[in-house]
Amino acid sequence: MLDKWRFSNCDDRWLLNEQALQDARTWAGVRSLSEEHHQFLMRSQSHIHEQEMTRQDAMRKREQTQTMEQANAIATRRIVKLKQQLTISLVLCGILLLAIAALVFTR
Repeated sequence: MLDKWRFSNCDDRWLLNEQALQDARTWAGVRSLSEEHHQFLMRSQSHIHEQEMTRQDAMRKREQTQTMEQANAIATRRIVKLKQQLTISLVLCGILLLAIAALVFTR
């Protein structure tokens, strides 16, 4: 993989995944690695970390979106209920005004 990474001008597609990196570190053990091998392993580790941060960020955004959708649904239900209550209140006020007008004009 190191050769493919090097010949691809250090393209991240050729970096090690988490399991392969762990295996490579076990294999390397106490061996003395070249600077290039060391850079390859470090870049692989960095890339894995970046992918994990991207995954966590996407999960956080999904959770935020779900929370906002739930809040919007609750707000929408409350608005509908308030509109119903307002309509009933206006109808009752109209009836009350008619009753008052009837009393005033019948005297």
